[in-house]
Amino acid sequence: METIIKALEVGVSSVGWHIVLWDFIFVSLLLIIGTILRSKIKLFQRWLIPNAILAGTIGLLLSNNVLGRLTNGLVYIPFSENMVSYPYHLLNLCFCSIPLSAVEISWKEFRHRGISTGLCISFTQAMQAAFGVGLALIFIVLGFKLSPLIGALFMFGYGTGPGQALAIGNVYENLGLFMGGGEIGLAFGSFGYFFAFLGGVPLLIWGMKNRLTVEEHSLDDLPDYVRTGIIKDDKDRKTAGRFVSSPEAIDTLSLQIALVFTVYAISFLIYVLLIIFLPENVSIYLNGFLYMICTMTGILFRVILEKTGKTYLIDSQTQNRIQGVLTDFIIVIAISAISIPIVWMYFTPFMTIAILGGFFTLFLSVWLHKRIFTDYYFERLMMNYGTHTGTAMTGLVLMRVVDPDFRSPAPFNYTMGMPLALIVQFVIALLGGFIIYINPFSLWTGVLYFIILVVMCIIIWSVWPALGLWKKYKPFWKLWPKD
Repeated sequence: METIIKALEVGVSSVGWHIVLWDFIFVSLLLIIGTILRSKIKLFQRWLIPNAILAGTIGLLLSNNVLGRLTNGLVYIPFSENMVSYPYHLLNLCFCSIPLSAVEISWKEFRHRGISTGLCISFTQAMQAAFGVGLALIFIVLGFKLSPLIGALFMFGYGTGPGQALAIGNVYENLGLFMGGGEIGLAFGSFGYFFAFLGGVPLLIWGMKNRLTVEEHSLDDLPDYVRTGIIKDDKDRKTAGRFVSSPEAIDTLSLQIALVFTVYAISFLIYVLLIIFLPENVSIYLNGFLYMICTMTGILFRVILEKTGKTYLIDSQTQNRIQGVLTDFIIVIAISAISIPIVWMYFTPFMTIAILGGFFTLFLSVWLHKRIFTDYYFERLMMNYGTHTGTAMTGLVLMRVVDPDFRSPAPFNYTMGMPLALIVQFVIALLGGFIIYINPFSLWTGVLYFIILVVMCIIIWSVWPALGLWKKYKPFWKLWPKD
């Protein structure tokens, strides 16, 4: 196969075949295989495993990292070296689209709905970073040659997604702070998707059995098409979007995609200007936070359209579909591109932090939501837990099981809370790089970073009662207190 691809690329066929095209052909075929497996195998249906996770797992097993090594390079899917870069750009595009799909963006809505969600995201991710760095320090004391920044990469992988964790890991790697940082960040992001559903589905079952949702649901009541993933009956098929343009002029999907890429182009220009004007020791981190610029630009772009009365150009449903497509491809590519040799170098600490950190995120999320929100507790829990182990679309997938009609304001609140959370993420990355850079191989710089993260958690947590947004349920350790 690799020989055929190379022959096509040099022009045997009079039409150019670039390796990027082959990568997406392979990923598409894997998605088809994943779709078939989900529709046929009861185990996958019972656990609601997304087709993209099945596809990505198969892609990893058939890649050069696994099958290629087992067959001495004779048989494998010849993914290109570009595979590790795709999740970064696809996730940036997803963050460009999220603000465009919002119902309304205003300071009033942020003040009333976004602050608590923003604090929730910020607190959870700061706690994830502190937990990961704390575990890393234990391994360092035990004699492992390890950077405490692996704990920060755990947070970025689970809390922001594989693309951004890859970018932050590359920054740390380029600074000489973490060997294989990009691949480890990508691996954390990929592993997070597994934990989103292996932890999320039991959480769904628990919530439904205890009738914690606003509307009573049971997994036994789920329609067959939700389990199989295929909608066969016309009456169950919903509209995927609305026309906002005349097809004779431009297809609505084309217009919506063009808007997303326009936001990305503006975001990149802002990114370049910031690199020019900011100090080098700060601007080097911007590559890992281009998604933050994309989000802010998308919000500003949406506000301008609202102020000028041009929001009719946006269809939120179509933007949601764009995010869904991007997320599916991100998951498949991120899992398929995991570097087994790099992960093996850090296998014990990586698996320990990934698994224990996943359970920590699960229990922290359950403990937190009843105490900081006034309505739709469980729906918000599923949305936020999904985003803290995958991406926003992962949260939407989990929330949709208990709220298929999107009655909960959780997705909209997440959009409004993102600016606050993005600032906290940037501070965590920046502080980690600055402090560890003082002495990358000193235990005490890691301890200092851990202490600062704990202080950040305390400061963020104290804002809730200061604003009157915290409910003092007792006992303190009860996961889901009763009203």
